[in-house]
Amino acid sequence: MEKNENPENEKQAQDIGANDFENPQKQAKDCECNSLKRKTHLSLLLNAFLLVLVGFLFFTQNNTAEIQDAGPVSLRDSSDGIKYNIAYVNSDTLMKQYRLFDTYKEKIQNRKSQLENEIGRRFRNFEKEVEDFQKKVQSYAISSAEAQRLEMDLMQKQEQLLMLRESMSEELIEMEFSHQEALLDSITKAIHQYNKLHDFDYVLGYSKGSGILLANEKYDITKEVLEILNQ
Repeated sequence: MEKNENPENEKQAQDIGANDFENPQKQAKDCECNSLKRKTHLSLLLNAFLLVLVGFLFFTQNNTAEIQDAGPVSLRDSSDGIKYNIAYVNSDTLMKQYRLFDTYKEKIQNRKSQLENEIGRRFRNFEKEVEDFQKKVQSYAISSAEAQRLEMDLMQKQEQLLMLRESMSEELIEMEFSHQEALLDSITKAIHQYNKLHDFDYVLGYSKGSGILLANEKYDITKEVLEILNQ
C-alpha cells in the first residue's frame, strides 16, 4: 500500500471536521429566538393593519351626514362636528387566546422538529465520514490520490448540507408567513362581522409598546371578537 507522504493533505483532512459546522443545538436555539421575534412581528403587523383599516373607514365616511353614537365612545372632529364611534382590540390577548394561533404554532413546531431531526441525522453521518477519512489518512491506509478524491467528495457533501440547512430555514419562514396572513385575514373578517351590529367607525389595535399609550378597558371589544374567532 502506498503511504501518504504529503503532510499537508493530512492536515487538510484533519481540519475539514466539525470546526466547519455549527452545532445543530445552537441552530435550534437560534430558530427559537427567531420564532419569538416573528411572533412579536406578527403583533406589530396586526396593529399596523388595524390602523390601515381605520384609515379606510375614515375616508369612506359620509362627511355630510350626522352619525349617531353606536359604540362605547365617540370622538368629535372639531372641523365638522361629526362624531366617530371607537373601540379597540388587544392584539397581545388575541395572539394568546385565539385557538387558531395555537394550531398554527403547533404545526410549525412539528415541522421544525422534523427538519431539525433530518439535518441533525445528516450532520452526524457526515461527521462520521470525516472521522473515518481522518483515520485512514493518519494511518496511511489510502494513497495520496485517494485522499485527495475523498477530500473533494467531503467538501461537496459539506456544501450540500449547508444548502439544505438554508433551504429548511426558508421553508419554515415561508410557512410562518403564510400562517400570519391567514391569521390576519380571519381576524379582519371577525371584526367586520362584529361591526355589522355595532357600526364602529374606528377599531384600533392596542398592545404594549404600540403607538397607543393608554386604553380604557370599557372600550375593549377583544372578548367579543375572540368569541367569533373561536366559534
